[in-house]
Amino acid sequence: MPNDSAEKPHQVIHFRPGQLAYLVTHQGQLTQDQLLALFRWSNTVSDKACLLPRRVLSFPATPPVRVEPEPGQPAPAQIDQRNPFSLIFADVQGVGDDTDQLLELIKKLDDARDRQPVDEITLERVSANWLASGGSQPGSTGGPGGKPTVFGGKVEDANKMAGFTVPASIKGQGKGVDVAILDTAPCLHDLADAYNNWCGENLWTQPSSQHPHALIRTLLGPQSPLRLYPASYEDLRRMGSIESDEHPYPMPDHGLFAAGIVHTIAPRATIHLVEVLNRYGIGDFESVTVGLQRVIDQIQRYPGRSVVVNCSFVLNLPIRTEQCHHDSETTIWTTYGRNWLEHQGDGLMYIADLVYALNSRVIAAAGNDRTGPGSVDARYPAAFPSALGVGALPRLGSEPPGLFTKADYSNVADKPESEGMTTLGGEEGAENGVLGIYLGEFPDHTSNETKWAWWAGTSFATPIISAVTAAVLSSMPPGSAARQAITTVRNAKSANPTDNNEAVLFVKQDQPL
Repeated sequence: MPNDSAEKPHQVIHFRPGQLAYLVTHQGQLTQDQLLALFRWSNTVSDKACLLPRRVLSFPATPPVRVEPEPGQPAPAQIDQRNPFSLIFADVQGVGDDTDQLLELIKKLDDARDRQPVDEITLERVSANWLASGGSQPGSTGGPGGKPTVFGGKVEDANKMAGFTVPASIKGQGKGVDVAILDTAPCLHDLADAYNNWCGENLWTQPSSQHPHALIRTLLGPQSPLRLYPASYEDLRRMGSIESDEHPYPMPDHGLFAAGIVHTIAPRATIHLVEVLNRYGIGDFESVTVGLQRVIDQIQRYPGRSVVVNCSFVLNLPIRTEQCHHDSETTIWTTYGRNWLEHQGDGLMYIADLVYALNSRVIAAAGNDRTGPGSVDARYPAAFPSALGVGALPRLGSEPPGLFTKADYSNVADKPESEGMTTLGGEEGAENGVLGIYLGEFPDHTSNETKWAWWAGTSFATPIISAVTAAVLSSMPPGSAARQAITTVRNAKSANPTDNNEAVLFVKQDQPL
């Protein structure tokens, strides 16, 4: 019997129906008695709905730390010391799939959180289980970065033009640095097939410059720096084949494409590709939290390692803009207001702050919502004070004499604008995007003969910034903080900003690998 769900993924816009999340801070470990008491109170407040805890993800205390500002700009608010915190994901019964009913329940619980009676825990926020989508395809509100496009030349031609030119002051190759990429992940069999087809044992000894596919050779070969962390069976089942909006094409190579960019710029960095999005580039608050918890566990286990966290996805919280919105987004803004919506991302913000306090940093895609003149705010996590947001530029042969103009789709890099950075992200279409490794079938079913593709989006501007940060970190004393390296990256910025006053790291892609 055919599997219709594989051909017609279920479509949702903003969040998972029938699910919500609690953010709680506590003294010591969250106990089973406290958890049960919290849900007894919740079910009293919710009246007709029944809430059942499904998963608890706990994080350590956050030490106080000052967020480094853009040079010459006032500093954002300091990250205050926080107690240990937990995110509790729950199923909601008795509400159904009605968006309005679920949001009303979440708002009711959130408004009542200061009255919850459980000792030694504080209910900080109740939120929906918001969807997250790969930042190179439309999220919940439009504006594509661009679909992957076939590379029409010979594979050896790609080898000659896929290398990046970065500012001369950027030194290092990433040795001793870990780059964690939270994204989609390809099947291990596909990686093995690609390597076996292009790089038999007799080809491994050839110099990179003479190899048929130089990037497959070094990224996937016997000395590969790539470490793959598939999602659990539970999370893969839960994520299923859900997709957002009208773009139901598989994109399991989204994370691999980002990994290829990092490897090209920082070839000696160790790359950890953590699967938090399904094959359609869609995850949720829960899957992203699971991935970040894995990264934080590794940071704490190896405290001397330098770590950069690349998030080429956006949280699909509604944003208020005249350029891109659904009717549902307008309704949510009108009904619940700015303050409530902006705090719906607090759980992810707490994690980003903890990453920063542990001397790492979240570097995140701003999003691809812009559809015309003007600007669109950065999405979360890019807009969090402790994260570095990244916007995209089109391919340019040289720096313009005046202000840079961003790629047509790119949101403003960060919030405020001056805190972010923009770099090469490309535009849609052959020879307009970023050139990178791509193993799968193209959305238009064009044959993939070379395993190269053109792709565009803030998703692919982000790993450029992550990679140069890793390169700089490797040239600094062991254990240096990512924020220190980012200061050096900022110092390499172009003399002129974008038309939205975002710092620009001018990068070209035109060199042999």
